[in-house]
Amino acid sequence: LDKCVAAICRQTEYMTHLTENLLFLTRGDHGSQALEKKAVDISRFLDDLLAERREIDPAHPYEAQAEAGLRVYADESLLRQLLLILLDNAARYTPTGGAIRVSVASDENGACLSVRDEGCGVPADQLENIFERFYRVDKARAGGTGLELSIARTIVRMHGGDIRAQLPNGPGLLVTVHLPARE
Repeated sequence: LDKCVAAICRQTEYMTHLTENLLFLTRGDHGSQALEKKAVDISRFLDDLLAERREIDPAHPYEAQAEAGLRVYADESLLRQLLLILLDNAARYTPTGGAIRVSVASDENGACLSVRDEGCGVPADQLENIFERFYRVDKARAGGTGLELSIARTIVRMHGGDIRAQLPNGPGLLVTVHLPARE
């Protein structure tokens, strides 16, 4: 009985999480998700987030390169969620010991943030699909809902930005996010 109750509780948590993600995506689609934008020092923000990440995931070295004092106009909570999605995705597909590199630099409109992993990558013909809801490159691979990168794209679009994935020279995947400096 205890095992059954525990299984039901896990499934309930999973369904709650899935429902919350779908509601977030729907609110994003309709422009009804509230944003609390403010100027965020992205280099300091990234330093704090990666320090936390290194504690949670000692199996991967996290490397960062960011322009000091670079600011973006963003909802800090959603910016955190965006980066956690990208870092979790990178860690999920990068073998133990493989590096995850994050860089932030200014561009003509604001900031360009990139996350590069040393994982298995994505077939070139599927790069555009990875941001679609419920899409999985490898259907046989267990875990995840196929919503995480879709949520990342929604967060970026809500901020007036753009997100792209490409294959770098060498192994892995490079995800690049452009965020405006101002609204």
